[in-house]
Amino acid sequence: MESLPTVKPVLAPFRWLLVLAALLAFIAGVQLFILGQHTDRYFAWTIADPLMAAVLGAAYWGGGTLPALLSARERAWARVRVFATAATVFSAVMLAATLLHLDRFHLHGVGSARVAAWAWMAVYAAVPPLLLGLVALQMLAAGGDPPRRAPLSPLARRVLSVQVLALLGGGALCFISPGLVASLWPWKLTPLTGQVVGSGLLALGAGGLNALGEADWERLRIASIGYAALGILVSVAVARFPGSVDWHRWTAWAFLAFLAVVVGSGVRGAAGSRATRAS
Repeated sequence: MESLPTVKPVLAPFRWLLVLAALLAFIAGVQLFILGQHTDRYFAWTIADPLMAAVLGAAYWGGGTLPALLSARERAWARVRVFATAATVFSAVMLAATLLHLDRFHLHGVGSARVAAWAWMAVYAAVPPLLLGLVALQMLAAGGDPPRRAPLSPLARRVLSVQVLALLGGGALCFISPGLVASLWPWKLTPLTGQVVGSGLLALGAGGLNALGEADWERLRIASIGYAALGILVSVAVARFPGSVDWHRWTAWAFLAFLAVVVGSGVRGAAGSRATRAS
């Protein structure tokens, strides 16, 4: 009798990195989502707009902490790949944004702000090469992928493709020309925060591109949950600081529509994977 192929597991080193990443993202979320009005004292650089700080904190919690913890509990590498792709791209592009704006960081500040700045530098200097190395190790590990039990429909693939194009295009524009994006954005963006937003959008787009290749709701479960949580938490941030938004700009309403798409897509993906697991 022919033996069934072994499913490639999430290796222990990568699992421990995920736990560490979840912890670091949680701390950043506290600094930004809860203490966002005091970034001059508790964060790596000063963010004058509390909404911008809260949005970044929401991204670290919804797009970082939650999917990293879920990934650390997952056994099959195929169900972690989408998040791993997004995390690798985010850390690398964030490192580039950091190096382009070193003068904005509290590297020569005092107290907790200086500690936060140097901790930030240490994390983003170490994490990108570490992630790349561990992803390579995962790819070389023995085993294959579990069968696709819930393939994406042609409509779902088209919807996801449109989102990927929008995320990658928007992310590239934010990173290459943050000044142009700032002139259209519904609240205040600086060159640094514009490129940070670009880092997040590029990461989401890269994860979405990987998701198109996976083409299976079960393999998209973790990314879908994180996507929905991200949209919900960013919506909460906007509700907390509505005065920061210029509601006379069409981009404010376009941003709300984008959040609705993010939450809806995430919930749909999570529901599709849950139905498969229950069957």
